[in-house]
Amino acid sequence: MGFKGFKIIKSFLLLFSFLQIHSPDTSLCVNVINDNFDALYQTKFSGFTSACLIIYKDGNFESGFFQISDPKNGIFFIDNDNFIRGSFKHLYPLVNFSAPFLQIKDNAITFVHPIFLVKFLHIASEMNFNQRITDALRNADDQERYKRKGWTGSDKSPHMVGLAVDIGSYNFAESKQISELCSLLNLRFLEHGAGANRHIHIQDNSIWEKLNQSYIKQISHKFNSDADIDKFCRIASFNKLENDALKFSEAFNITGMGLNTLRVEYSDVMGIVHATFFAGVIEGDSRIYFNPSFLPKGIYRVEIFNNEIETGSKIIAIN
Repeated sequence: MGFKGFKIIKSFLLLFSFLQIHSPDTSLCVNVINDNFDALYQTKFSGFTSACLIIYKDGNFESGFFQISDPKNGIFFIDNDNFIRGSFKHLYPLVNFSAPFLQIKDNAITFVHPIFLVKFLHIASEMNFNQRITDALRNADDQERYKRKGWTGSDKSPHMVGLAVDIGSYNFAESKQISELCSLLNLRFLEHGAGANRHIHIQDNSIWEKLNQSYIKQISHKFNSDADIDKFCRIASFNKLENDALKFSEAFNITGMGLNTLRVEYSDVMGIVHATFFAGVIEGDSRIYFNPSFLPKGIYRVEIFNNEIETGSKIIAIN
């Protein structure tokens, strides 16, 4: 075989390896088709949306739920088994986001903050899920290795605490569009690296900047110890999702010309937050219907935020 033939075979093998990495792994999917399967929310918005509910008890994370509603790929429900928590009081949880329609590098640890995930999934949907996720949760050893290689100047990173995602496989126009979306969603955009290591880094500064940097390594160790990438969300088919006014009795308006998010805080009479519901990203005015049966029984003060600006409050009882 001549040199030219060898180059062709080598190119084919590289292409095959590339396609293997880029193929979504659906082996961990569990399809649950059940009319009685509870959905977290529904909306009149016809585009891609997602939402999370984080429940606290005595100031600590107690349980979490995440729902993805995609007109093309269906409805995905991630239950509490796919959430992990840190070891510090008041610390947020992380959620496994290894949905089958995402392109994920084999060694990526797919756990991030659920509110950050709502924003990131909107960006991914706007890009038709064409970009490969190359990095998400990262441990301290990997961060030290990156520092030794000169890829970073710090031994701490938002990756270590589930507040960043790296993506590859994009062109110039896509990079520009992702940058614009990050700006609209208050996320940090950074494109760096050279050659095959060139990638886009997306992080949630609104949470990262509030963390005590002295505890980043300890928090990261706990998260990475709990992360089980072999778990996966249950995939549900909601045959009776529409027009169930009794189940989705909590309705919230979303208003605005651009990209909009909804945050709802459920607190007691002492002002202690017991649950946070976060949904988005919705373009223009719409309405979200929330299923309050996920909440523990009690009387709650409900504070409603559109794009992090308070728009109303009320008192409700969950029986």
